Amino acid sequence: MKSEVVYTEMLDILARQASTIPTSLIRDAFDHRHHKVSNTGTHSVLVALESVRIGKLFKFDQLRLERLARAALWHDIGIINTYDVYSNWHERNRRHPERSCEFYKKHISDFDQHVHDMIATHMWPFGIKNVPRTLDAWILNIADDIVSVKDRFRLESAFELCVVADVKSKFLGSVNSKKTVVFDTMLQSE
Repeated sequence: MKSEVVYTEMLDILARQASTIPTSLIRDAFDHRHHKVSNTGTHSVLVALESVRIGKLFKFDQLRLERLARAALWHDIGIINTYDVYSNWHERNRRHPERSCEFYKKHISDFDQHVHDMIATHMWPFGIKNVPRTLDAWILNIADDIVSVKDRFRLESAFELCVVADVKSKFLGSVNSKKTVVFDTMLQSE
């Protein structure tokens, strides 16, 4: 029962914050290859999930958890479709946070400078002058690193993959997901 409550709570936070992103950008994120084996949409949802998990360890209140989730979901939007924008991998990694911030400012109705600052510094130390200045920004940076390693080695848990499938389904229509069946089976066996 506890897993179901945690799952529902995490999904609610991510769904609320994903609703701030235009559907066309969400679709592009799930279509854009990321870390050679994943996509930007999956990666961003997993970074949001990891950020919220870490925030809960610090006993963050609901507002801080929501801000972490929002920053995580927006953090890599600026990397989508940039293979011809930047001359190489290093430049793309160093500069895409600026582009993510531009998209965030352009598309968000309730702009939050704190969220913007987390997005701007998420690639430290690539953007050496953009050192995270708050605990929240450090959490996003660390969560991004953790998920990047998981992405490369495909270490996502069934729980994480179910959250991704449900967020994707909520915003892009039905997703035929065996992962949800696996998670439902896990819940029943608790």
